[in-house]
Amino acid sequence: MTNTVKLSALLPATPGEVYDQYLHSRTHAAITGAPARIAARVGSAFSAFGGDLRGVMLQMIPARLIVQAWRSAQWQDGDIDSTLILTLHATGKRVTRLDLTQVNVPDHDLAGVSQGWERYYFAPWRVYLANRTRPLDDAGLNGEDVPLPRRRAQDKAATGVAASAGVVLATAASPLPARR
Repeated sequence: MTNTVKLSALLPATPGEVYDQYLHSRTHAAITGAPARIAARVGSAFSAFGGDLRGVMLQMIPARLIVQAWRSAQWQDGDIDSTLILTLHATGKRVTRLDLTQVNVPDHDLAGVSQGWERYYFAPWRVYLANRTRPLDDAGLNGEDVPLPRRRAQDKAATGVAASAGVVLATAASPLPARR
């Protein structure tokens, strides 16, 4: 028998940033801490956690929707692929509600899938975003995807930079490192 999992998570980023981060291999891997291959192309294969999760990109609407055929290496040969639907909603300034619906989750992995989203995606994603210290560039990346060191509180106040959501902009006193 199969099940449907429905979850929601609040992430301190815009829907466009969340969309871009999920669909960029290096950022996806930085968030989860495990190898990932993914692209924003319908029909392209994806994998995460070194191949433990895999599937095909079915549909995308930038900053709004990601749909994947999805399966876990834990699933049995007779288990059908799951369909994962991620919808992104702006709920405030730089806050996104990610609504997740995953259908056709087999009974034997229902707890793993249900708990896994928070443990392996949502919680690490919040940490990743909290450690991000400058806005994303046009590609949805934080420079080279490496968080910059946090600046001292007095530096933030002196430059008039708001520390909301852990975002700090560099100033002439603390330039950004050059890109490689």
